[in-house]
Amino acid sequence: MAKLAQILAEIKAEHPLLEAVEERLREQVAGSHLAARLARSLLDGGGKRLRPILTIVAASFYPLPEKAVVDAAVAGELIHLASLVHDDIIDNAHMRRGQPTINDLWGNQVSVLTGDHLFATAFSLLADLPKPTVLRSMTQAIRLMCEGEIEEILRAYRPDQTEADYFRCIEKKTAQLLAACCQSGALLVDAPFDQLEALGNYGLRLGCAFQIIDDILDLTAQADELGKPVRWDFQQGIFTLPILYARRHSPHGDELTRLVLTGQHGRAGRLLDRMLREEDAILYAWQEAARQVRMAEKALRVLPPHPARNYLRSLAAGLLEQGPLEHHLLAFSNYP
Repeated sequence: MAKLAQILAEIKAEHPLLEAVEERLREQVAGSHLAARLARSLLDGGGKRLRPILTIVAASFYPLPEKAVVDAAVAGELIHLASLVHDDIIDNAHMRRGQPTINDLWGNQVSVLTGDHLFATAFSLLADLPKPTVLRSMTQAIRLMCEGEIEEILRAYRPDQTEADYFRCIEKKTAQLLAACCQSGALLVDAPFDQLEALGNYGLRLGCAFQIIDDILDLTAQADELGKPVRWDFQQGIFTLPILYARRHSPHGDELTRLVLTGQHGRAGRLLDRMLREEDAILYAWQEAARQVRMAEKALRVLPPHPARNYLRSLAAGLLEQGPLEHHLLAFSNYP
């Protein structure tokens, strides 16, 4: 099967509206104001444009109103960018996609307002769409994103963190926006309710798989591979799925928690590496990501036969076939 980057390239080549999305994104952040200039720097930093892709592909099962679909796709990407700006403030991050973050260059005050500026720009586009339900769906996703982030902050350094806490959090903070982007496209073409529901379920499971894989790479990759600091959540007392699994099964679980709670990050990191290998925790997390992908693929069965359905299936499968992911699975587990 094709790698994720190849699948994304094929989808972009097949859907010329994605070029229109790039043009419209640039239009929305045009101008000489600092907020606009900083927003352009975020666009220049790259990105998969996964959310616009999901919006357009989900809409392409039926004849689509091009301008409305493009604007909804652009709004989804602007919301994502705004959330990244705010995440960098929360995490006190200094690098994003290999470049200094806005908060590192300009401070938290300018960063907060830049994120708010992006949100407002997205809302302006959504408010002008012919289907008010799209605005309702996207704002609900943002509300849940905020709830998920707050829940994650509140469970930091708590020794009773569980896998249930983790899944509840990633559904809210990551997966709900992907689900809303899928449903936005479907709403704009008046897709039947069962298909609308199926696309939402697909986006939710895809988002969970995406976050699990991101958390795997955060523990196994190097900062220069990811373009951002690694293991920051762990140092901040937030345990992701591989850590929760390793802690639950290893006889050293309590010791790991104690080291994190007392700020002994060097010792905690060395012990964590040992636990991840001994308990095959990275493989476990990858298997859970694969389970989420299978559920995403199952949700697509409701949809009519169409090239768009094939693209969505390939996109989900492609998450599991990223080169860096496969390399680190081999390094950290008995993955065959």
